[in-house]
Order: sequence, then C-alpha cells, then structure tokens
Amino acid sequence: MNEKNEYTEPIHSDDTQF
Repeated sequence: MNEKNEYTEPIHSDDTQF
C-alpha cells in the first residue's frame, strides 16, 4: 500500500486484482 490513495492504475494487484 504505497500510493493507493488516488487509485489511478489498478496494477498493484493488492486490493483490486485486475
């Protein structure tokens, strides 16, 4: 959870697995 504040690209695969 580094920059999961503005939610720009769902590529973190942390909370949203796209």
